[in-house]
Amino acid sequence: MCFYNDDYDWYADVQDESHVRCEKATGCDECGSKIQVGQWKRHIYQQEEEMCRYCEDEDSIEYEKGFDCKGDCDFGETSEYDCCVPCMKILAAIYEQEKDEDCPEHSRRPSLGLMWEEAFDSGHDDQYVSRILEMFPEVSSHRFVQQTAERRMERV
Repeated sequence: MCFYNDDYDWYADVQDESHVRCEKATGCDECGSKIQVGQWKRHIYQQEEEMCRYCEDEDSIEYEKGFDCKGDCDFGETSEYDCCVPCMKILAAIYEQEKDEDCPEHSRRPSLGLMWEEAFDSGHDDQYVSRILEMFPEVSSHRFVQQTAERRMERV
């Protein structure tokens, strides 16, 4: 199917990705489940600008005037994303399916936070679920896999 994710309002010049243990309970931005303290998660921080628009960007009028943000800098839009381990596994299986279908590297995963809409609500969900269950049978009880199986049964 390939996921061409190029319809954004802004692009991140800064992206920090880490796999860390959750320090405070948070929700998964894919499935909405709780990621409890101590559980692993994928965390992505994105920032539109690398430098402050006012006090670090030599091309800005504010910089020319010697503007000082006093630590309250403007880096443009920012975004934070958290993903639970089961969703990471599902996304890894989707990535492998898209790789096998010769999708370019940049189009092998759904947009951040839109896995359900772009992968499972797309009509290509059967091939994804087959790959997911082949690679990670332990996520068979995940609600996205379950909902896809229910829809499959309705079609029969």
